[in-house]
Amino acid sequence: MSKLEIIDLTWDKIPMFGVGCLKNPKHKGYILKKEWLKERFKEGLKIKMLIVDGKHAGFIEYIPGEFAWRGIDAPGYYVIQCIFIYSKKDKNYGNGSKLIEVVIKDAKAQGLEGVASLVSDNPFIAKRDIFEKNDFTIIESNTGFELAFIKFGKGPDPSFVPNRLPLKDYKGLNLIYSDQCPYVSKNIVELADMARSQGFEPTIIKIETADDARIQPSPYGCFMVIYDGIIKAEHYISKTRFRNILTREV
Repeated sequence: MSKLEIIDLTWDKIPMFGVGCLKNPKHKGYILKKEWLKERFKEGLKIKMLIVDGKHAGFIEYIPGEFAWRGIDAPGYYVIQCIFIYSKKDKNYGNGSKLIEVVIKDAKAQGLEGVASLVSDNPFIAKRDIFEKNDFTIIESNTGFELAFIKFGKGPDPSFVPNRLPLKDYKGLNLIYSDQCPYVSKNIVELADMARSQGFEPTIIKIETADDARIQPSPYGCFMVIYDGIIKAEHYISKTRFRNILTREV
């Protein structure tokens, strides 16, 4: 039987465990995420690391709704921003549910209203099925994302932020990102270079605050490719996918 531990990722443990999904201290995304975490820890962000037989197997990142970097209006809730099990061999053993259960227990201990999370079939974000298994309610939308939440307080339900920045204001090619996802900071430079090689001059917008992240055109709030008011991608993408967007879709 595997030995399972769930530990708090505190500032002093980052050199040992990494920043969640990255452990290489030389990776640009690691460096930027570490600096991002310094401020987020002050706001109550928590990362729980899943350790199976002494090895990193996954993590969950969550933060009070007032400081969430997702297009969710959820004051009084914890908002799960990332949940990830690294290896296929560690999936299908309920490990993801164990991490969600830790967040629920923590929310109850803090006297919060509940726990919420953005879900989608897109890559780089959790799917709805794991939350349904844990008795979350699913709110559907026309954005390509859904909102999952479990409530044990008496306050209002969480919701999607209603008044996001209008897509019509984004002219030409726009690359929008934040350091919340450590993969996109390096990726954004590569995509910008590729765009210029194809004759485009991109507008690069870095999201610096949770308030700005919540009102982005995409509820995902930490990465977007927008061309002339149309979202072409709203999660981390490969250079090949981006090249196809530039040559076939714009």
